[in-house]
Amino acid sequence: MSFLLKLISALIGIFVLFLAGFFYIPVSHNANFDVNEEITLYMYNKSRPINKIVIPPNSDVHVELNNWLNSNNSNWNHDINSYAPSIYVRSKGISLNLFKSSSVLSYAQFSDSRHTQITQVMDNELIRNKLSLAYNKPIK
Repeated sequence: MSFLLKLISALIGIFVLFLAGFFYIPVSHNANFDVNEEITLYMYNKSRPINKIVIPPNSDVHVELNNWLNSNNSNWNHDINSYAPSIYVRSKGISLNLFKSSSVLSYAQFSDSRHTQITQVMDNELIRNKLSLAYNKPIK
């Protein structure tokens, strides 16, 4: 085998290892909702919006969501898939999609225009219920 072919094979192998590490090695995040910005909370049922709630700055919901994010800041995995919304919370630079048994977090990690998306399998019943009860909006 020629030197060039060996070099190309080695580079492909390194690239494959990089991709495997990027998607399968758990990561941590430092994302939080800015308490000085409003948050929009969307509730969906079968991918159809059923409620949209605008939450003013400095609310208890900011505190609740940031406590949840800080308590669940490790063991996430990078992800490039698209997900239908369930309970979708967003503000400038961050969005959180809360399913019954998993979460999708997208946040501006390096710049406002460059977002990182990570996912984690977890039980979200408690946070989903807290958000639902805070606005007397049942979750389907």
